[in-house]
Amino acid sequence: MKNNYVTWILIVLTLAVGVIAYPQLSEQLPIHWSNAQADTFVHKSVAILTIPALMVLSYAFISLGLKFTENETKNLSLVNKVTNYTFAVLLVVQLFILAFGLGMELNIGHIQGGLLGIVCIILANPMQKAKPNLIYGLRTPWTLKDERVWKKSNRFSAKLLMAVGILILIFTFIFPNEIITISLLLIVVGMAVAIWHSYYVYKKIKES
Repeated sequence: MKNNYVTWILIVLTLAVGVIAYPQLSEQLPIHWSNAQADTFVHKSVAILTIPALMVLSYAFISLGLKFTENETKNLSLVNKVTNYTFAVLLVVQLFILAFGLGMELNIGHIQGGLLGIVCIILANPMQKAKPNLIYGLRTPWTLKDERVWKKSNRFSAKLLMAVGILILIFTFIFPNEIITISLLLIVVGMAVAIWHSYYVYKKIKES
């Protein structure tokens, strides 16, 4: 992931907003919510570093994974784009955590559902263009064995993930307090259907 300056700008910006807001933050900040209620609090010094640390670790993991991928060059631009979109969402998460620390009243159900839906939509579209790799896309034993299976399965999975993201956004405004449970259910069902579809495509191609 060489020359991906946008990624590092997002990481530094995420850290910077935390440092700037630090003097005005309450001593304890929430970093996890369940049923629309904060259930995990940490000291503000830890809270402002949590998201930047997650971003750095993710960047290192993705960079390492690309080194073991045959299509590294072909997927580099695509992976960079997806990484930047995802890190932009993490920057927004950091801003929401800081907002809670500054005493702002926010509807966490709307925030969680909105972010999950947007992440699904962001991850969905580029899947259709990804080449076989170990980092991004629907990676099953069958998609990794045959590029034809990879292509068909990822096109199907991209549309499925897009639909899941849209459904999550819709349900966010109908059932904000239960949106995490609903989202997890939709994602698990979507994953199961996508995995089954990749096996089905693999069998059809081998039989033809």
